[in-house]
Amino acid sequence: MSIYDHGFLNNILTLPLWILLSIGAIVLIVFLILLIEILEGNIKITGYDDDKKKNKLMGTTDPVSMSIGCPISMNHDDD
Repeated sequence: MSIYDHGFLNNILTLPLWILLSIGAIVLIVFLILLIEILEGNIKITGYDDDKKKNKLMGTTDPVSMSIGCPISMNHDDD
């Protein structure tokens, strides 16, 4: 006797469950690959460019940073 005689696979592992398990496995594999790439430093989440000079938030004239809540530049290079 095998497990097929009792209908074990037909009752428990039905087609919708197989589809969900397959999709879950694919999502898990993609997530693990992305996690490994991020940890190795191949993918940058913040998009920060290491070649650019760092600016403090209060000392920048960048319009994006100013729209966050820093309308006044603290740079005094003109003095």
